[in-house]
Amino acid sequence: MLRFSLVEAPLVLSAMVSLGLGFFALRHRSTRGALPAAALMLAVAVWSLAYALEIAATDLSGKVFFTGFKYIGVTAVPVAFFLFAALYTGHRSWFGLRGVSLLSAIPIAALILIATNESHHLFWRVLELDTSGPLSVLTKARGPAYWLYTAYAYVLLFGGSVLLLRQATYSSEFYSRQSLAVLIAAIAPWVGNVVHLLGLPFLAGLDLTPFAFTITSIALAWGLFGLQLLDIAPIAREAVIEHVNDAVFVLDLRGRVVDANPASESVVGMGAMEVLGKPVADILGRWPDLVALCQGPNLVEAEVELPIGERRRYFDLRFTPLRDRRGRMMGRLVVLRDVTARKEVENSLREVQAELENRVRERTAELATSEARYRMLYNSVNDTILVHDITPEGIPGRFVEVNDVACATLGYSREELLCLSPRDIEAPEDPVKAGPAIEKLIAEGHVVFELAHIAKGGRRVPTEVSAHLFELDGVPTVVSVGRDITERKRLQEQLLQSQKMETVGRLAGGIAHDFNNLLTVIIGNADFAVAQLEGSDSPALSDLQEVLKAARRAKDLTSQLLAFSRRQVMETKVLNLNHLILDMDRMLRRLIGEDVELVAIPAPDLGATMADRGQIEQMLANLVVNARDAMPKGGVLTIETANVTLDDSYAKVHAETTP
Repeated sequence: MLRFSLVEAPLVLSAMVSLGLGFFALRHRSTRGALPAAALMLAVAVWSLAYALEIAATDLSGKVFFTGFKYIGVTAVPVAFFLFAALYTGHRSWFGLRGVSLLSAIPIAALILIATNESHHLFWRVLELDTSGPLSVLTKARGPAYWLYTAYAYVLLFGGSVLLLRQATYSSEFYSRQSLAVLIAAIAPWVGNVVHLLGLPFLAGLDLTPFAFTITSIALAWGLFGLQLLDIAPIAREAVIEHVNDAVFVLDLRGRVVDANPASESVVGMGAMEVLGKPVADILGRWPDLVALCQGPNLVEAEVELPIGERRRYFDLRFTPLRDRRGRMMGRLVVLRDVTARKEVENSLREVQAELENRVRERTAELATSEARYRMLYNSVNDTILVHDITPEGIPGRFVEVNDVACATLGYSREELLCLSPRDIEAPEDPVKAGPAIEKLIAEGHVVFELAHIAKGGRRVPTEVSAHLFELDGVPTVVSVGRDITERKRLQEQLLQSQKMETVGRLAGGIAHDFNNLLTVIIGNADFAVAQLEGSDSPALSDLQEVLKAARRAKDLTSQLLAFSRRQVMETKVLNLNHLILDMDRMLRRLIGEDVELVAIPAPDLGATMADRGQIEQMLANLVVNARDAMPKGGVLTIETANVTLDDSYAKVHAETTP
């Protein structure tokens, strides 16, 4: 049953205003931002109307029904408010289907819980009718789901308010009336909510939040349709500022930065958030001439050269006054387009053109010789090619030609290399080698030798050089073809190391074999002596047992030395490593202790192995002990078997391995 009074009138009026604004926004949905604004206004209308009906209802079931209906609007308002705030502040990417679905997930879940509350009481534990005051109101003992949804709604409202207030703060003088609409829209809901939370007696428990959101709807409608709220800043940010590679700054009439895009950071060295609100003279203070160009009221187009970091960069500057529909100047737009690459190409082309023209004028007669030089230069493009002249005294001159491989290998640009000579890139110890090589080259016309080139930055490049002596235009000229032998050197070092280890192994094996023979005699005699003294009270018995233990440990060490030298006689047989690991399980668990968990993962398709069982067991025990020592606080030790193929590529980088 419903009983209406004057109390419901403001709510009904609020609902009618919001409903009218919502339908008006839908009719103008082509206007940017109209759809989320319409959703907000219609949600407020549902909230206000359902709240009025809840107050008018006189019985508990009626109030519960209209309360649930009210939450259709209550849950939609924070989502619509946040989406509008995101659109206004330029975060259009949040409007995809996925983004809206994620934002709506918790409100939808809340509506489902409200509809089924009688079966679980997660949203409201108790709903009772309170008639003690001037109005019969529904008192609610709120459940955990209510507080979860409320926290989520406050997060959306707070986030949307922060976005709107931040935009209004930074552009308050640039878009004064639009900023006023934004401020009203952001602050009104919080004022209404605070008043409701204060619980003032004269309100009789009435919630003013839907009234506050009605004010928000009116403010947004005024800004959206009356002031074209979304026609300036967000459009500029999305279409002009945010997605261009040029550095863009928006200035207000006082020369302060009210907006900047991410690309501006590469110019000023500060992020877009850092420059907001600062005078452009502070941001661009390193370049006074550029600041001066940004001060005037007229359109400026110019090319500027700015020192940034360790290099100079070129920019096309466009300085544009921003005016409103009445022609009044509202601010300035500064756009800096980086044209450094284009300028460098243009300069290079001019230099190349000048060089070519000079060569054509001065060396037309030498064209045939130049062509022969270039043919020699590119005969072996996979190796470094360095061309230099040589004095009658046998001193190498500067390089006159180099190829791209030489530049890449040595880390210099072509221009840098042409300013150097062979002595500049030789290792300090290599002139001792290069001197005789030059003498042999002059005598025989061709020489092959090794030296180390020093690349830019100090990196050594072992190189095998094949040098040829030619005479071009009467000048002795050396063409050196160099091959990087770094990999060859590395393999040679690995082979040398392998040979050293083999030598050490042979020595250790010889010593271990002789020592093993001695230990055999010691162990045999000690065993005989112990057998004779067993059962007696002789104090020598325990001493002999200790000698026997030490001798056997020494014999184990010699066995390992013999295995290292590959001289131990091994009993190889076909083994199943999975069975071997299973047999050793008890012993291995004693080795690792209680703090380490032993896990075995046997491969079901494991191939058979031809090996010495004792060697495999010793190797596995050593690995397990090492792993245990590496886990002083315990852990999981996994033993896994698998079929592995050591192919040519593996053997290539492991010299001790054959494929």
